[in-house]
Amino acid sequence: MNRVNAGALAGLLVGIVIGLIAMGMNMIGLCEICLIALGGGVFQQQLLQEPVAIGWILMGWVSHLIISIGLGIIFAFLLTYIGERLAVVKGAFFGAVVWYIAIGIFAPLAGYLPESPDPLELFIVFSYHLIFGMLVAYFIVKYGSTEVI
Repeated sequence: MNRVNAGALAGLLVGIVIGLIAMGMNMIGLCEICLIALGGGVFQQQLLQEPVAIGWILMGWVSHLIISIGLGIIFAFLLTYIGERLAVVKGAFFGAVVWYIAIGIFAPLAGYLPESPDPLELFIVFSYHLIFGMLVAYFIVKYGSTEVI
């Protein structure tokens, strides 16, 4: 499988797993900042609050998975240029950068984070991004060829 397809597929699969974990933690009350609520909230410029119509949750999933696929493809191209050595560490760094840009810059500017988010919740979302980057890197290296397209 070429590297772009491997990146897209890895982004999709890992996005589904991380999305399910985030929703589960949100449903049991461990984390208010759910990736799906953030994804659906982009359209309302606020974090989705309970109860919410199923359509907004579906929009959250669609936007979350599109972003996950896009990030997988971007990282596949990056691995082509920065090399595969220590790919999982590079994936963790990529996830951290994505978290900083998404949660540290765009979310506050757009105004769809809670007024004063709990630092533990921000760390949990940070952890999702680290795991995402590490798993995407692993799958791209394991299943993707060095051929880009």
